[in-house]
Amino acid sequence: MTLGIMQSYFFPYLGYFSLIDAVDKMMLYEHVTYRKRTWVNRNRLLNKGTGEPTFITVPVSGIYSNILMRDVQIDQTSGWQKSIKNFLLFNYRKAEYFEEIFQFVSDLLKDNSTSSLHEMNASIIIAISVKLGLTTDITYKHDQYLDLEQKLMSEDDREIPIKLQRIASVCHEEGASIYINPSGGQDLYDPEMFYKLGISLKFILPDSFLYSQFGKYEVPNLSIIDCLMHKGWIDTREAIRKYDFK
Repeated sequence: MTLGIMQSYFFPYLGYFSLIDAVDKMMLYEHVTYRKRTWVNRNRLLNKGTGEPTFITVPVSGIYSNILMRDVQIDQTSGWQKSIKNFLLFNYRKAEYFEEIFQFVSDLLKDNSTSSLHEMNASIIIAISVKLGLTTDITYKHDQYLDLEQKLMSEDDREIPIKLQRIASVCHEEGASIYINPSGGQDLYDPEMFYKLGISLKFILPDSFLYSQFGKYEVPNLSIIDCLMHKGWIDTREAIRKYDFK
């Protein structure tokens, strides 16, 4: 079985969904430390006038040192959903698939059934994956690994980094022989070390999919919302499935 493990991102870019498509099981892992200024509570869309990427952000509250992703709460008092929808209305109204995608995104944003950032992100990722026709098993609650996390934090094995120990342990528990990681991990992970732990490590190399944005721009790696607005569901799915491995 092939396995992917990532934090749950907010409306991730195309490559995130390429990883989902490439594995048998995708774990949106929540027992990791929340980091500010990462993709878990923000992403980028295009300013139609300047062609510059602009951040859309989910505000969070009650952040403290070493808070886990599973415990991060959304600040529901700031009206952030309205701000994002207004941004979409102003900047994407002339996109080819605006009406359909704006309604889809608006429906996801108005779901206030949870104040958990992780659970909201997971529900968005799963909804998009289903709409794209991706059949990967996606999980986002992993309380069975709480004991593992406590063990990792209490050990001090400097030969094997905690993050690698976590991945290896989860792979073994899940029965995964192949772990697939984003290409950015090539500077962090040594395939030989994974091999010694009984796991084959592969890196996914998504295609650099460029497309016309308002007939003027080709800005890569924006939130998937941008691609959906300009290319629709079918072409976006085709773009996601263009990748290779290393």
